[in-house]
Amino acid sequence: DTMAVASAPSRGLKQHTFVPKGQWIVGGSISYSQQSEKNYQFLVVEGINGQGYSFNASPMFSYMIADNMGLGGRFSYGRSLVKINSANINLSDEMNFSIGDLYSLSHSYTGMVVLRNYISIGNNMRFGLFNETQLLVGGSQSKLASGSGDAITGTYETGFTVGVNLAPGI
Repeated sequence: DTMAVASAPSRGLKQHTFVPKGQWIVGGSISYSQQSEKNYQFLVVEGINGQGYSFNASPMFSYMIADNMGLGGRFSYGRSLVKINSANINLSDEMNFSIGDLYSLSHSYTGMVVLRNYISIGNNMRFGLFNETQLLVGGSQSKLASGSGDAITGTYETGFTVGVNLAPGI
């Protein structure tokens, strides 16, 4: 009595070496955005006047420990500022609130160990898919202040972050 074993059909997919073992990869990203609001309205908040910005930088390096697999590190720094000079919150005709002189400044920094896997797209050596697995540790500082002159009040906060991220890309 013989038993037949069915084999999976071949789909003709072949993995090509996109980045060979022994190569170094260096990269990163930088972003900056700035906003300014003059009499802006958002849902129940009206007459928003303020400005702010956001800056992020993230350099990365990786050494290819095998074909299409790299191990390395990434550092990330971010800073954001939001100033609201005035805004009105209108929940109903009887419930109206005005806020103003709000200021928020925050910094964040993160160090990561990354494992990056590449997948070639056919025979194309210019474009490929990747997934970056990140083990991260970081911290942050922020302060929130309201008021002006001698009537300034606020809070100061520090934070600590530990996490695992998956970051796919092309």
